[in-house]
Amino acid sequence: MKAPLLLITAFLLPLGLVRAADEAKPVVNAVSFAGDYVTFREAKPKFRPLSQAQPVYPQDLLAKRVEGFALVAFLVELDGSTTQCQVVEASDAAFGEAARAAIEEWTFSAPQFSGTPGRIAMTLPVEFTVPPQVAMEASASTKPGAGT
Repeated sequence: MKAPLLLITAFLLPLGLVRAADEAKPVVNAVSFAGDYVTFREAKPKFRPLSQAQPVYPQDLLAKRVEGFALVAFLVELDGSTTQCQVVEASDAAFGEAARAAIEEWTFSAPQFSGTPGRIAMTLPVEFTVPPQVAMEASASTKPGAGT
């Protein structure tokens, strides 16, 4: 079974920011998992995140003020760890790798569905937006008289 794909909503970017699609190296991959599992939608599982590492914004994309997304598929194991993390789609390969690496570190409570423990396949979108302070620094440096 394949994990269901989630739709990504496009957001308007503030002026002065580069759209990821303008200079991106987009990624689209087929997903497959080894072993038995059910999808999140099928299971309606009972579990919750215990720790969620935040993705590290790729420095070269942050310096260019590029925003984008990644869609990562993974399994939540019986012990709550994540395995088989795979980039399904990303506006840039660097965003995909950053999101995959972060989700690989996540932990959940033990997943159960219908009272039975089981592995759950999930697909999760991760948005990368330029932090406001970086965006403000960019617009301040482009104003006339900036830096003088």
